[in-house]
Amino acid sequence: MTELGNRLKEAREEKGYSLEDLQGKTKIQKRYLKGIEEGNYSGMPGQFYVRAFIKQYAEAVGLDPDEIFQEYAKEIPVTQQETVPEGLSRVKTRKTSTTATSSSVSSTKVLRALPTLLVAAFVIGLIFLFYYFFVINNGGESDNQTGEETPVEEGTEDSSYSENENDPNPADEEVTPDEEETTPSEETEQETTPEEEAPATTLAQVSQENGTTTYEVTGEAFAVVIGSLDGNAAWISVTNGAGETFLAEGVTTNDAGEPRRETFDFSGETEIRIRTGSPVNTFLEVNGESVAFQEPVGANPQNIVLVRATQ
Repeated sequence: MTELGNRLKEAREEKGYSLEDLQGKTKIQKRYLKGIEEGNYSGMPGQFYVRAFIKQYAEAVGLDPDEIFQEYAKEIPVTQQETVPEGLSRVKTRKTSTTATSSSVSSTKVLRALPTLLVAAFVIGLIFLFYYFFVINNGGESDNQTGEETPVEEGTEDSSYSENENDPNPADEEVTPDEEETTPSEETEQETTPEEEAPATTLAQVSQENGTTTYEVTGEAFAVVIGSLDGNAAWISVTNGAGETFLAEGVTTNDAGEPRRETFDFSGETEIRIRTGSPVNTFLEVNGESVAFQEPVGANPQNIVLVRATQ
């Protein structure tokens, strides 16, 4: 157990909370809360969510998150946030995803066929060399052995004999180039091994009409981050399919003057409904992917429905 885990656990016990009680207050699964106390973050959805879960844990037990992050900076994973233009922070539709996937599959097929082509070229080269050395050369030797010996002038050495005398096994040296060609062929085959295809996206748009956009969420993780995009006010409500409310209030900035954002772990839910009174001022992210509102994004209320895919 880490020093940070001990600090959080002691604060929880001082409040008289069990892990089940804390799960009910923060909506974070008990296994994640236990992992934070033990300093084991391997089961978390990502480093960004580790920091968000620690922040919610600290607030729930009455600790200052900023002091916690400063005091235990070495024990808390650091994430590098990138500023993405608003126009590019939208999730790609299924049509774009399908096009990219088709291009990737075509490239993969070409890479898979390349080793076969190289092997075929190597075999053809072997056949040509075999024909040249054993058919053409042997054919020439047989012509000289038809009956009469070629007269040799006195004082002249038989050139074929002198070459064979200095080189008792010429055939072995002739085969050597074939063996040298084997190494680059094997290296090329290793270099052209196709890369593994990237895993499929976990968020896909299903429908969009009348101010309501529906997305399908796949995979085990179901982490939602929602709040103010740039510190301007936005009224937001978050409920599940049974009507249970997780958030229903206006959000602007936190005590540090930064845009306020709330993190939820909905891995136990099958449907989440989000309504915002000002989409243009609302930040929404699911499993690390930004969620797009219906165009044009303005001040009119919009609904986002997140449905878990059937496993």
